[in-house]
Amino acid sequence: AGKVQQSHLEKNAYFRCRKCAAVELTLYDVRGRRVRGIHRGVLGPGRHDWLWDGRDADGEPAAPGVYFL
Repeated sequence: AGKVQQSHLEKNAYFRCRKCAAVELTLYDVRGRRVRGIHRGVLGPGRHDWLWDGRDADGEPAAPGVYFL
């Protein structure tokens, strides 16, 4: 799992896939609550970058803190 720190600014994160695979990426808060779905589908091998706008699944600003991808 990756870690993303949120301070009401856009945040970059990246992850790598070893091979082409179906994946589901979800952002969680430190209590394990789902904050936002990121991607659901097939990704190819290599690095994948993601820019988080600091918003939850409803489009509301997420509270400052640490989040897990």
